[in-house]
Amino acid sequence: MPKAKPINLSKKQLSKETSAPKKRKSLTAAQKQEVCLKKKSSPFLKNKDLAKEYDVSEGMICDILKTKDQALALWVENALQAGLIISDDILSIKALEFAFLCNEEKFKGSDGWIDKFKKWHNLKQ
Repeated sequence: MPKAKPINLSKKQLSKETSAPKKRKSLTAAQKQEVCLKKKSSPFLKNKDLAKEYDVSEGMICDILKTKDQALALWVENALQAGLIISDDILSIKALEFAFLCNEEKFKGSDGWIDKFKKWHNLKQ
């Protein structure tokens, strides 16, 4: 009779097999803004702690914190649905506000960046 090989599972593999799959969760725009504000006011706050507080992955927190682009795109979408006209100046100001909230101090909101943003999001020139 052949010998059975012992099964060596890592902690990660073992936890995958024993835990129920985690349901995906998304945050509202207000919650994302809140995450940015918390990180801005407490820069030493760990992303792990924010993820635990909002019951989301650390990756989601990183994505929220590193991109003013998503927040700006959501703001533009809501503004357009409300029938507002958005000039390049308004877009630049809003981009700077979101960059400030997400602690991106080097962001300038240049004309080139605005043009690229409009191109990425299929906004009329």
